[in-house]
Amino acid sequence: MRFLTLLTLLLLISCSSVSSERISNKQIIYFSVAGGKVQVMGKTYSSWPIKSLNSMLEQNTVATLLPGHYKEKIEINAKGTKDQPILINAFNKDVLIDGYQDPKADGGYCIQLSSSSWITLDGFKIRNCWPTVIRLKSSSYINIRNFNIEGARYVVEAQGNDNEYLTIENNYWNQDPTEKLWKKHEWAEAHHGKLEYFNGSILHSEAINDVLIKSNIIKNAYNGVRMEGGVNDIYSRNTNVEIVDNLFENIRDNPIEPEHSAYNWWIHHNKIHNAHAWISLTGITGGHIYIFGNIGWNDEPYGKKGDHSGGTVLKFNETGPFPTMPIYIFHNSWHSQGNYLLPNNPSRNIIHFNNAIFLQEKDAVTLTKNNFHESFQFENDLINRPLSDFAKSKWKNYIISDPEFTNVLTGDFTLKKGSPAIDSGKVIQLENWKSSYSGKAPDIGAYEGKEEFKGPKYFRR
Repeated sequence: MRFLTLLTLLLLISCSSVSSERISNKQIIYFSVAGGKVQVMGKTYSSWPIKSLNSMLEQNTVATLLPGHYKEKIEINAKGTKDQPILINAFNKDVLIDGYQDPKADGGYCIQLSSSSWITLDGFKIRNCWPTVIRLKSSSYINIRNFNIEGARYVVEAQGNDNEYLTIENNYWNQDPTEKLWKKHEWAEAHHGKLEYFNGSILHSEAINDVLIKSNIIKNAYNGVRMEGGVNDIYSRNTNVEIVDNLFENIRDNPIEPEHSAYNWWIHHNKIHNAHAWISLTGITGGHIYIFGNIGWNDEPYGKKGDHSGGTVLKFNETGPFPTMPIYIFHNSWHSQGNYLLPNNPSRNIIHFNNAIFLQEKDAVTLTKNNFHESFQFENDLINRPLSDFAKSKWKNYIISDPEFTNVLTGDFTLKKGSPAIDSGKVIQLENWKSSYSGKAPDIGAYEGKEEFKGPKYFRR
C-alpha cells in the first residue's frame, strides 16, 4: 500500500473492524464514498475514501468498493502484470456509480483508465454516465465484466490508437429503458438529430487491436458494436476482434458494424432479436472476417414504416472501399421481415455457404445484377423465397424451401424433424478447419442436430 505510514498500519491492525484482508496471496483493500467504518450485513469494515483509490493500487491488489452511492469520477493510472493483476470490484449489487450527467453532456465519463494495464473492473451498477461510462487512454489488458448499465452513449470509449487487449464480458447494457428509441423515435433523430446522444455503442474505438466482446446483453440501443479502423493501415489497427455469444435486442441501427477497415474479425454464435440492419459491412476494406453460428429474427414492428425499419440481414455499401480479402458467411440462421441484401449495394469477396434463410416479405431482395460481384461465391444455402433468374444463375446448389425452424418466436432455431435443411449442407474446408457433422452431411443453418454449429476456433493473425 503505497502511501501508508507505519502509524497508519498500526492503527489498522489495532482496530477490531475489517480494513483489509488477505485471500491466497492477494491483498484486499476496502473503499467507501467517504471512508471510515461501514456496516455491511452485520459486519464492520474500515475503509478508505474512494478518492484515495488510485494511490493505493499496486500489483496483486483487490480493491473492493463497499455499498454506497458513488458520485465522483474515478481516475485510474496503475499497472498490474500478467501474474499479478489488479482487480477493482463491487462488494455487492448495492454499489452504484452515478454520473449525474445529462444525456446531452459532452466529454463526460465516470471511470477513466490512463496508461494502465492488467486491470479488471467487475460488478458495478452504472447510471447516468453520459456520454461515456469507461474511457481508456493508452491502456492494455483491461477486462470489464459483470456491469449493469442504464443510459450512456458509449460503455467503453477507447481514445487514440494505442489501446489494445480489451475484454468486455457478461455485461448488461440497456441504453434506453423507456424503449422509445426502438418503438417511437425516428431513425434520423438519433442518427444526427436531436437525439444524437444515443448514437453510440458498447465499444467506440479508434483503431484498437485484440478485442473480445463476449456474452453481453445489449438492449434498446442505437448500435451494438461499432469500431473504427484505418483504410490505409488495415493490418495493424481494428484487427483480431472476436464478438461471440452476445444478445442484441431492439437495436435501432446496426448490432455489429466495423467502420473503414476490419481484419481478422470473428462474429459468431450471437443472437440478434429485432434490429434494423443486422451486420453492416459498409465502406470497409480488409477481410478475413468469419461470420457463423449466428441467429437473427424480427417479431415486432418498430419506428415508422419505411423509416429504416426493414430488418436487412447483410448491409453492404454502393461505392466502397471494399474488402480485399475473404469474408466467410456460413451456417447462420435468419428470419427477417426485410431484405436479405440491399438491392443496389455490392461488396467484394463474399463467400456464403450453408445459411438457412426465411424472409417474411415475398418481394425481399436477395442477389441482383446491381448488388452482385464476380468475386462472390454463394452455394448450398436454403431460402424460402423463389429466386430471380439472375440469382439462380449465380447461386449454386441452392434449396428453395421453408427451413422449418422449431420456434422462431422463442429464438429456437433448431430444425424440426423432416426439415429440408437436415443433412443438406456442404462440407467446408477453411484453412486448418473442416466441417464435422452427425448425419450424412452437415445440416444447413446455425445448428447441427440439437447442438449449436461449432465452427472453427478463433485465432490471431
